[in-house]
Amino acid sequence: GGFYAMPILGVAVLAVAWFNLHETNFKRSSGGGLGVLRQNMCTVMREPLFWAFSMVVGFTSSVYFAFLGGAPFVAGNILGMPPGEMGFFFMFIAAGYIIGNFISGRIAERVGVLRMIVFGSILPAIAVAAVSGVLILDIGHPLALFVPMFFVGLGNGICLPSAVAGAVSAKAELAGAASGLAPSV
Repeated sequence: GGFYAMPILGVAVLAVAWFNLHETNFKRSSGGGLGVLRQNMCTVMREPLFWAFSMVVGFTSSVYFAFLGGAPFVAGNILGMPPGEMGFFFMFIAAGYIIGNFISGRIAERVGVLRMIVFGSILPAIAVAAVSGVLILDIGHPLALFVPMFFVGLGNGICLPSAVAGAVSAKAELAGAASGLAPSV
């Protein structure tokens, strides 16, 4: 049932969006097309600031997703955690991300994009070092693995909104092309 419902819902959402979402860039020239899109994307890709912010997004989120990909194996096969317990501990990572986003939403405008990115990037680096120490010391408790990952989630929640905003605003007049090119999270 769900397999058939998704394409039907997808087509319905596409139809509603097609007829109800209109162009927001009123200064857009009438002669757009794929050539202009390609030119805009090439312009954005020549912008070093776009690359700097995009790489922060890519590298910071890769730590998060690498853990999410490998942690079930480590938790289940090495630590011997049952699925219910594993799910409970994964809550730490999500909680970190939620708290980080909350913090980002409250202070990013006052603190500034670069400070948010630096602070948000330092937390995952410290957490990865902590997990490395846990492995070296052969500490086999779930908290030794998941508590540092709380700080990865926290750092991502703090860093990523500012990094994505920086990537999109690196060439403000081409924000649409930049948002299409920047890594998404």
